[in-house]
Amino acid sequence: MTVDHPPAWARRVLFDPVVCYVAIAAIVGGILCFVIPLWDGNDEGAHFIRAFQISQGTFVPQNAPTHTRAGTGACVPHWLAYDYMAHQFGFYMRGQGPAPNSTEPTTPTPTPTLATFAADFTAGLRPCGAAGSGHFFIDISTFSWYSPLTYLPAAGAILAGRAAGLGSEGLDRAARLAQLLAVLVLMTIAIRRAPWARWIFTIVATLPLALVVSSTVRPDAITTALSLVVVATALRVASQGGFTRRSFVDAIAWSVVLGLSKPTYWIVAAAFLTVLIGARRPVGSAEGRLSALRNRGWRAFVPVIVAGATSTLWQSAQRNRFICDVRFFGVEVDARESARRMLVRPDTFLWNTVLAVRDHFAAWLRELVQVDRYLTGGNWPFAVVVVLLITYLALALRPTPVAGDAGDTEIPLPRRGERALFAVLAVVIIGLLAAGFAIYCSNPGSLMSAFFTARFLLPMLVAALLAAAPGRRLGAVLLKQPIPPVLALGAFYACFLTVVMHTVQ
Repeated sequence: MTVDHPPAWARRVLFDPVVCYVAIAAIVGGILCFVIPLWDGNDEGAHFIRAFQISQGTFVPQNAPTHTRAGTGACVPHWLAYDYMAHQFGFYMRGQGPAPNSTEPTTPTPTPTLATFAADFTAGLRPCGAAGSGHFFIDISTFSWYSPLTYLPAAGAILAGRAAGLGSEGLDRAARLAQLLAVLVLMTIAIRRAPWARWIFTIVATLPLALVVSSTVRPDAITTALSLVVVATALRVASQGGFTRRSFVDAIAWSVVLGLSKPTYWIVAAAFLTVLIGARRPVGSAEGRLSALRNRGWRAFVPVIVAGATSTLWQSAQRNRFICDVRFFGVEVDARESARRMLVRPDTFLWNTVLAVRDHFAAWLRELVQVDRYLTGGNWPFAVVVVLLITYLALALRPTPVAGDAGDTEIPLPRRGERALFAVLAVVIIGLLAAGFAIYCSNPGSLMSAFFTARFLLPMLVAALLAAAPGRRLGAVLLKQPIPPVLALGAFYACFLTVVMHTVQ
């Protein structure tokens, strides 16, 4: 089908999802790296400590000093330990403020100063390392089974920053920028690899939550980017009619890296099963290639198995170092018993998962746009943002036109089998995430006393949007509308940054 398009230069700039992503992520992400207060991303302080530890050459968390509370963490210099404890106390006090409808007390209470609580900070620190070294132990058991892989960009920047004499805030900014750069590279690879639905990848990567995660030190940023690279690689394999020797090795390599990035996300490699269920015949190819694909379909299982095995081996080796943070809320965890109950009563676990998704769905939607609740608070003009975001989604979900020698053609749209598989994959990702939280962070009797936030769902979101991609008839109509999605996205982020700057101030 021949489609009317804007001039070539406009198509290259305004309609190019890679250009759109790099411009938005670099500008907005770069601003966020500096305006978000020190360690104010979700759990960012603990992740920074982990990256700092890796920068010192210690890649596996250490056991707590003898005769102290059980846990694993990092042995860091006194100046960093004091800064971290001060931040943790301030974060805790910020969450203990008065209720929105409370009245002002008759007798004002003086605002506590850091000096008032200096003794408490010091008492909470446990000396570690050589005697008199001035190092203290910070417990980060909740993140101790994450591999060093996702922290390497931040750790490299911290190493360089320490050589330059930077303090805590300067090191945090350097680590954020290095991680953002790594995410930019990975996401550019993912978007360019995708043979269709490139704007879907751009949608996920440019959501406010995704950009804030990318601009604060936490492993979810690299994990999400790697997940999208794996999905894009699977789409490319399917569109080419199956694996070649080179693409087979490439798929395994990316799946291994994903398996090492974070527990349970290895399941994203199941996207390679599209070459079995929904593979389309490439334009101009012979039927023989599709037949050969079916005969060698076993290859699609290899990346999934390798990713799962890699993740399982790493988790098994590090499991004794991990302690879920629900211990701070009085939740008693027994992973073995929870796993046994889940196998004996899977119906209870599945029903609890359905109820948890129902209860958290509205909060997830707001998190995707509002970002961290303590960053934007209640000042966000939610209705305006939703309208802009829906406009962006409607424009970006169209198939991507490409220029050919004989004229402009449209990339083949997804077949029904591919969309169905990605819908199943999205559900399976939620199920595995819920299973992980139920086993390691829940009371065995409940199988669901803790649940994850929206940042865990970013890899699932790309699968869900691929499942919702327009069919051939609707896609042909949408493709005729030459309106660049970046226009709506630009307005969206103008509003977003205005609110963020106002809130931070």
